[in-house]
Amino acid sequence: MTSHPLTDSVARQAPTLTWRSAPAWVALSSFCVFASGALVRVLPYLFGLQGTTALVVASVLVGIALLATSATVGLLSGGPALRRALRQLLIGYGAAAVTYGLGLLFGAGLA
Repeated sequence: MTSHPLTDSVARQAPTLTWRSAPAWVALSSFCVFASGALVRVLPYLFGLQGTTALVVASVLVGIALLATSATVGLLSGGPALRRALRQLLIGYGAAAVTYGLGLLFGAGLA
């Protein structure tokens, strides 16, 4: 049986794996990240805002979160932070606009 560089690399690293690399830890951390992202969107509603005001505040909070996280990724990866942040903001708001448009198309509305 011949060896493969990828298999050899994984075999060498296997003894150094910690409990944080366990599937349960990965699943829990992923859940926490997604839950915190969802929480940002509903914070205005949790604080009692309603209607257009809540929608605008939620949009601003989401925009800040998108800018902050993507700029951080840009800085950590050595890329242009501002360009990455603006691109992610455009993608995020674009996805929201498409989702809103589909909701209107299928008869859904704001509560």
